[in-house]
Amino acid sequence: MQLGGMPAGIVIKVDQDEIYSQARVLWWGIMLIMAVGIMVIIGTSYFFSTSITKPVLDIRSKMGEAEKGDLTVKPEIKSRDEIGQMSQAFAKMVHGLQESQEKVKKPHLKLIFPLRKLRLLPNNFIPILQARMSQFRI
Repeated sequence: MQLGGMPAGIVIKVDQDEIYSQARVLWWGIMLIMAVGIMVIIGTSYFFSTSITKPVLDIRSKMGEAEKGDLTVKPEIKSRDEIGQMSQAFAKMVHGLQESQEKVKKPHLKLIFPLRKLRLLPNNFIPILQARMSQFRI
């Protein structure tokens, strides 16, 4: 561009803050969206992890009680997923063990009473035996 035969130009002065102000707004918006996204991801991860680990820990504690001999334990999980199926299988196993123990107890008692009638065992033997059997959860 020429002005009166001399080269001319236009000089525009714009403050640096004015140029970068919209870029800063955009940058803070992106940072806010990322922070919210990270919080949502962390919250969702926590929810899913506890929904899996809590039932597994419950079944593990019930198994520990059953291992110690308490066959009255029942898991409290009612879900229909794999963890719920595992809980139902554990409950069936414990019930089967209870039935097996009852089957084992009955023949022992059937043998003891005839021996007592024959006076082969002392009168105080049955309470002692029953106390011992309850000690071993037989």
